[in-house]
Amino acid sequence: MLKDFTDAGVEALLWRSIGNDDQDAAVTNEYVQAMWKRHPKRIIQAWGALEPAKGEVAIAQAKKAVRELA
Repeated sequence: MLKDFTDAGVEALLWRSIGNDDQDAAVTNEYVQAMWKRHPKRIIQAWGALEPAKGEVAIAQAKKAVRELA
């Protein structure tokens, strides 16, 4: 992903998880956080997402994001 942005001349970006559900397991909040940690000068802000319709699962994801991924 960063190579594509580099090739397009983008030096830094804001990035968020778009497909954070069972259909796109590769783009989890943990993945977003790991990319941000690996490339702090390129990804200047990152945030994840959750699906409120998942109820308790969404609440657990939100708590984990605040406690462990921020």
